[in-house]
Amino acid sequence: MNKKARIIIWSFLIILVTVLIVKSFQKQSKNNVGSKPQRNEVQKDQIQKIDEPLKAKELTVKKDKSKQTDKPNKSNALPISDLELPKIKKGEKIVNHLAYTLSYNEKYHQANWVAYLLTKKELVKRSKRSNNFKSDPKIYHTDFSDDYYKSGFDRGHLAPAADMSFSKEVMEESFYYSNMSPQTPSFNRGIWRKLEEQVRRWTQLYDSMYIVTGPLFDSSMQVIGDDKVAVPIGYYKALLQKRKDHWTGIGFLLPNKGTKSSLRSFVLSIDSLEQRVGHNFFYLLDDEVENKVEQEVVIGEW
Repeated sequence: MNKKARIIIWSFLIILVTVLIVKSFQKQSKNNVGSKPQRNEVQKDQIQKIDEPLKAKELTVKKDKSKQTDKPNKSNALPISDLELPKIKKGEKIVNHLAYTLSYNEKYHQANWVAYLLTKKELVKRSKRSNNFKSDPKIYHTDFSDDYYKSGFDRGHLAPAADMSFSKEVMEESFYYSNMSPQTPSFNRGIWRKLEEQVRRWTQLYDSMYIVTGPLFDSSMQVIGDDKVAVPIGYYKALLQKRKDHWTGIGFLLPNKGTKSSLRSFVLSIDSLEQRVGHNFFYLLDDEVENKVEQEVVIGEW
């Protein structure tokens, strides 16, 4: 084989080897590039599976934290968000309606408390009293019409219908049985009604009022109906207003019976009321303001 032939053969072999190497490299690169999207899809699925529950959990924690933190809002200006709500206890069943919030007691078949902010604008009557008592759609089994029937007790509002007359929907919600409590007629139509009317007058004078209302339970309570709806031994109201440049508060605790005594006979400080009923009212106020408002009642202001 002459020299020229050998050069041609070697040149051909070099070109062939070069082509094979290039093709091998291109195939490997293509495989690597194609595998990346597949890994990213798996990672994406894993991220979604992990992050979604975490996000939901995080929102729940934030919501609970806002209710449980003692002093998240130091401002004394109206309104302070959720100021009307007592401090939520562990295990309480909290139900929110359009104009009021309640803590429901499944054992006694009524609210532990009902809380709301009443404003002067809301005292403008736009809806007639419905008298349509009905079950609360947000709480299982709250139709107690048979229990109240011929029981001798009124279906007493905790959040009064007259405070809810600014809207048809709100008026209808005020007639949920979760907002009812068995009250003696002489109490419901007497001293209790007077107190509710007085609260509206104070609201009219000073633009707004933070209100918490609830029953006073006792181990010896009477019950009515097959559902054994408890008949509280008394009822309370905790009231808070800002008048001009300062806060003022007052508590009322009344027995569930008729009386000829004046409303002032049933006045007590917010601190004293808290001790009697076991709830922490208006805890979102600044500590110094809360202590001053709750330790004493300035009767002259009321």
